[in-house]
Amino acid sequence: MPGLHEREIINAILSVCGSPGAGISPVMAGAIEGPGDDCAVLQGLCGHKGTGRIAVTTDTMVEGVHFSMDYFNPWFLGRKLAAVNLSDMAAQGAFPRWAFLNLAIPTRYRQCLDDFILPFAEGLCSMLGAYGAMLSGGDTVSSPGELVLSLTLMGELTEGRWLSRSGASPGDIIYCSGPLGESAAGLAILSMQSCRLQLRHKVRRTVLDRLERRHLDPVPRIGLGRLLLSENLACAGMDMSDGLATDLAHMCRMSGTGAEIHEENIPVSRALRSVCRQCRSIGNPLDLALFGGEDFELLWAVPPERCSLMEARVTSVTGRPPFMMGTMTDGHGVWLSGRYGRREITFMGYEH
Repeated sequence: MPGLHEREIINAILSVCGSPGAGISPVMAGAIEGPGDDCAVLQGLCGHKGTGRIAVTTDTMVEGVHFSMDYFNPWFLGRKLAAVNLSDMAAQGAFPRWAFLNLAIPTRYRQCLDDFILPFAEGLCSMLGAYGAMLSGGDTVSSPGELVLSLTLMGELTEGRWLSRSGASPGDIIYCSGPLGESAAGLAILSMQSCRLQLRHKVRRTVLDRLERRHLDPVPRIGLGRLLLSENLACAGMDMSDGLATDLAHMCRMSGTGAEIHEENIPVSRALRSVCRQCRSIGNPLDLALFGGEDFELLWAVPPERCSLMEARVTSVTGRPPFMMGTMTDGHGVWLSGRYGRREITFMGYEH
């Protein structure tokens, strides 16, 4: 019998712990935006009348579930742990500031200071430092099994507001920041040796490097998130970690809307189409874009009257236009329209 889905586990925990304890008001507890978004948003207990806010996020990566040392080296592993947290900061328009690292380390890694611990830390801090954050504390323990990595990241929301998954309305236009499915293809190439060898003779090395790098070393869209927030160019936003079908479903659920996206508008790169054509076991490009996950692009909604301004500003700052994929609708669920008609794809992405 399959286990509970991630969202079912979260909902069960929130049914018990989703509100402050008896006698504690939400203001006293300091939580303005709680569970369900990319980051929690907090206000200081003593300075709650100010406009500044603190965004807090945390992510855990488990060996054998989220990564394998067969294709990760310690430096990339540190960078990715930082990047997945930084991407949550980007989703809400926060400035990353303070990181706290918790490690459960098996004996085989604890004995490898120069070969594992130091390059892991260098990778982690190189990614954090590139976006203005620093390692500020944490804890290490022994693990009887696999390596477990957990990072908590805190950031500042200087405007006193933030992008949330819950701000979309029917009629808003749906955008994303970059091509989808490349990370999932990169993972397939890294983990399937036969496919990798086959592609080496048929696809340029630069193409393979690009797709593998999209999985090993994703780029958090901090600057774009700040732009969307500071210039009021989006009404809702989030990052894309579990695939478009699931991530957009989260935005719909939080906003009380549905969504319709169009197959021809899903951004699928020529690089992705090329490797999928040459090695069928990687999968279908559209399916990878919809369901693959770990692209860490931004997904956002914009009122129609602000789309032209948003597109112009994003293009001028990032050097490429955003991808318009569809529309928020009345009703519920995420629907895909294309050459084979209309089908529901709600929560069909990656499941933890």
